[in-house]
Amino acid sequence: MVVTVFTTLLSHGLPASAGDILITAGSLRMAPSAGPLSISGDRGFALQSRVSAGAGIFAPYTTCNLTSGPCSPGDTVSLRAAWSGNDLPGTATLDGVEYTHVGLTIAASVEFSGSFVLPSFDVPLQPVRAPFVMTGGFSYSGGRERLYGSGAATITLVPDAGLPGRWRVTDVLYELGGPLPTPWASRDVGAVGRAGLASNVRDAFVIAGDGADIWGTSDSFRFAHVPMLGSGSVVTRLVAANAVPDPFALSLPDTNRFAKAGIMIRQGLPPSSAGVILDVKPDGGLEFMVRYAGGENTLFLAGAETSGHDVWLRLSRNSAHITAMYSVDGVSWQTLGSVNVPFVTTELVAGLAVTSHDPGALYGALFDQVNISGQQLTDNLLAEGDFEG
Repeated sequence: MVVTVFTTLLSHGLPASAGDILITAGSLRMAPSAGPLSISGDRGFALQSRVSAGAGIFAPYTTCNLTSGPCSPGDTVSLRAAWSGNDLPGTATLDGVEYTHVGLTIAASVEFSGSFVLPSFDVPLQPVRAPFVMTGGFSYSGGRERLYGSGAATITLVPDAGLPGRWRVTDVLYELGGPLPTPWASRDVGAVGRAGLASNVRDAFVIAGDGADIWGTSDSFRFAHVPMLGSGSVVTRLVAANAVPDPFALSLPDTNRFAKAGIMIRQGLPPSSAGVILDVKPDGGLEFMVRYAGGENTLFLAGAETSGHDVWLRLSRNSAHITAMYSVDGVSWQTLGSVNVPFVTTELVAGLAVTSHDPGALYGALFDQVNISGQQLTDNLLAEGDFEG
């Protein structure tokens, strides 16, 4: 039998100073009226609540699902939602053992931030997936804990019966991601205004990155990476890449047109390292670029136009020779270009790169079908599938 102990955090021996709690699991399912929220993370923290539709995409004054709201194909819709205090009632624990009621005195707050682009009516009807970032806090007499995490949202759409040519949102599922699988690691490269995030949601990777750019003589971005010890390849599908707005902003920010989400092979983690990148910009433009040696200028090699979502990317390495390819279905590939890079060692790093090109702002990307060869595989996620030609 499991016994849940309810106590008060006013007398419990909890840390007296604030800290950070990375949320590594949980979900929020919002329908037009209300939804259950359950999250958990570091140090045994957990929060369970049920929130109303007073915030977010189903709020009375939301920008979608209204006659005057932008819900037509191609429109960008915000995934912002926020609750706090008495609007976030429930139970919480800091250690996984003793629980307390949450409301006003002992209070929690959560904010979800993201955006997605409404699809065309010409494609088969299916849910839309998009990255998001979660922030929040948990306050008690002993201090305040900062909550943060990232994940993927699944948005269910139906054609609006009363307004032809428009979509209606019927359900939004926010799923918080856990740590990246072994041997993956994630870090910010170069100076950033906001720390980036990386998580794994049902075998998909969510990368949220700040950074000035991947260009010039030095880079600034979020990088999820693994060692590449010899010849091999990096393959993924970029499902979506969108702005991560401030959860309390009144309007969506303009995404910098040079924001980037893509795949990279580089000499190492210093900002000025030699390397190559194949990325997708917000307008769907592909860029294949190279920095031949550490500290040199980055050069644009080739480009192409795509839809900007559900784009397959591939970098293949054979010693110093690297070839960039892309595909709309993961089966038929188009070669974008190739280059010889005089790497000074055979041990490189390869992975997923995201930069907002806007210091202080985050740009979120959702990747799936991630496969990297040229390393010692230690996880089934990396070993599944055969993308080698």
